[in-house]
Amino acid sequence: MDQAKDISAESTVKGEHTAIMVIHGIGEQVPFETLDMFARGILASLNDRAKSKETQTYRPIHRQRTCTIPGTSETWLENCISLDAGNSPRIDIYEYYWAHEMTRQVTAKDIVKWMKDISSYARKYYGENPKKDVEGKCKEEPRLKNLFEPSGQFHKSGYLRMMGPGVRLLLLGLTILESSALRSWPLIQWVFNFLMAKAKKVLIDYIGDVVAYTATDRKAHLFKVRQSILQNSRLMLESILKNDEYGSVIVASHSLGTVVGYDTLNRIHKLPKKEKYFDKIKGFITFGSPLDKIAFYFREQIAVDAKIRLQMINNLHSFKKVEMKYPGIDIDASDHLKVVDKTSNNLKNVKWINFFDRNDPVSGNLDLYKVEENHKLDMKEPFGVTHVKYWEHPPMYKKILNSFSSELS
Repeated sequence: MDQAKDISAESTVKGEHTAIMVIHGIGEQVPFETLDMFARGILASLNDRAKSKETQTYRPIHRQRTCTIPGTSETWLENCISLDAGNSPRIDIYEYYWAHEMTRQVTAKDIVKWMKDISSYARKYYGENPKKDVEGKCKEEPRLKNLFEPSGQFHKSGYLRMMGPGVRLLLLGLTILESSALRSWPLIQWVFNFLMAKAKKVLIDYIGDVVAYTATDRKAHLFKVRQSILQNSRLMLESILKNDEYGSVIVASHSLGTVVGYDTLNRIHKLPKKEKYFDKIKGFITFGSPLDKIAFYFREQIAVDAKIRLQMINNLHSFKKVEMKYPGIDIDASDHLKVVDKTSNNLKNVKWINFFDRNDPVSGNLDLYKVEENHKLDMKEPFGVTHVKYWEHPPMYKKILNSFSSELS
């Protein structure tokens, strides 16, 4: 069929199209970069399926629409890529870009402390939640499996447990090398500069974003940055939800973007007034996600003796969350400190699928959240490099289409 006829035959029925909001992760992102990669991946899988079924293939179309901030007259122009086959509902892909919000004010010292804390909290958690013997076999609780180890087993030598000390050892070695007399040798000088450049890029440009976003001090500048990122993310998602053309909305996110996506959905989940359009949110897609690791960090920011505060914070961050146990705290219905939760729960039917790779040090099977599908990938990429290769992995997009077959048909 001629492409011009395809577009003229485009379906215009309200409420039948699907929107996907893509949220990028850490690193040196530029506008429309993640939109481009995600759209190409979905488009290729859609057309592979169309060819196998001998149906009309999809083509990308650049569209613009005016968005309005709820309750105000303030508007802005949003760009999207429509994947359109002309004779079927289209898929509109939007990008939430937040990289410009980060100020890179985190130091290497801040990062090392953060990583040390995470590894310490993980060790403590597993000390409180040991393996259980089930039917004579030593097995872990389902929520503990595959949390840090590629094999699906947790071991005391797991990389996250050693992450903090390992980074400190690396920085110590670089410091010794910097002050060494050998530094004057050309080869040693080149090696030192190379290692320092790589360490700075990984620590400051990548992990630094995670440390900045997880700032818990409301008085700190970095906390204001986090609030701004979340406010704009929620406004964009709500403007998409209020569009009558869409019957389904999916949030897809990578790396630290999965934390932004989760926090955005959690805010809508806890809004006091539930809007009908909240039910349009059908899915949450995460890949390369550090959500489990960050959960340990926030868990340890709550004093265990502040029982009422602890329960309030757990209630406010409850979107598809598995309840984490705290040492020495066992509050039951008869306890006079048991808090009755009367807060909103607006998102009860969102399907969450997560992707991770054994060579990605950031991601993993998400055990501390109620994830419907955890997919272990094998991208056959080097350790560390794997984290940025999800965008180019066709099997992931095929699984996304299979998991959301009714929304992405």
